[in-house]
Amino acid sequence: MVDKVKSSSTKKTVLKWALMSFGALCAVAVSFLAIDFYGYSQDYHLAATTSLYTREHAQKEQTENDGWWLNSIDSFGEKNADGIVIPAQEGVIKIAETIAQKKAKVVETINRYRGVNALAEKIVAEFPGYRTTVFNHGISFTTELVPRGVDKEENMNRIQEEMEQYLEVCFISRDQIGDDDAWLFYRDDWRALMIAAIDLPDKLFAGLLWHEMGHAYLDKVCRGQVTTAADEMMLHRFEFTIMNAATGGSFQHYVDSLVDRYGGNSGDYQSCLRKIKLNNFRALDKILGCANSGLAASNIASACYVLAIGAGYIDKFGPRDKAAEDAKLYRWMNKRFAKNLLRASEAIAKR
Repeated sequence: MVDKVKSSSTKKTVLKWALMSFGALCAVAVSFLAIDFYGYSQDYHLAATTSLYTREHAQKEQTENDGWWLNSIDSFGEKNADGIVIPAQEGVIKIAETIAQKKAKVVETINRYRGVNALAEKIVAEFPGYRTTVFNHGISFTTELVPRGVDKEENMNRIQEEMEQYLEVCFISRDQIGDDDAWLFYRDDWRALMIAAIDLPDKLFAGLLWHEMGHAYLDKVCRGQVTTAADEMMLHRFEFTIMNAATGGSFQHYVDSLVDRYGGNSGDYQSCLRKIKLNNFRALDKILGCANSGLAASNIASACYVLAIGAGYIDKFGPRDKAAEDAKLYRWMNKRFAKNLLRASEAIAKR
């Protein structure tokens, strides 16, 4: 009988501790969920501001700074069984002059900022030249015409040699850009800069181009290494350096003023960013020449603005390990903030 009482008492004690432990775990879980929900709800303010900003631009008419200059390449030749356009000479001639002009803009942008810092100098040194192509349903083709008096085979050999040494710059027509595709990105399997055939404001374009040039450089000198969040933020900071040079220092000056205004008592970069106003985005637009641009430029610019302000906060108020904090900022931007931005965009679209 004593043994049964002891056994019963022991079971009650174990059950009591189990329930208490479970209750404690539930309390911790609820507190974490509450903190996480609070963080998400606070981030929603910035997401809503960003969505209103892009919607404002979407309602503007397209201007010469934000218009597609190549809608499709399908009229340049006949499609084969695989859906690839076989360009006719007339079609190539039709687009060759335009592509040459766009290449000139790329090269001019590279030459203008090639001495902005040590990284820019290293990047330029790795690429002796640039070859322009047009994306063609999964492959690319050159629009360079064979010079008069030059043998076709000899010309093709020259082009092949240049493609192995030079950086390929491949323009993508409007009909071949997916909804989720970036407007300008580095494609490592082609070792090519992929650029949507759309005219973006020059100062914004300069930053984006040099960011992707940075990816091309890292791919060439660190072949096989995975690009980390810290690498991405390093290139974003490089991008902001180019934008600052393009604006004569005005871009970083204004970013720093926002950090001073909103960051002092914030505690972290997220709290600082939650205080950003729509007028702050508009002011940065004026500095970068994006005020009259449409949706394409505003989608890109808004991400630049958020990351630049976040990076500015880290520089002034962040911990000693800037690279680690930069990586956190990049991951936050691409995960939690991105989710809130989608929610906010959907909510605003229903108004």
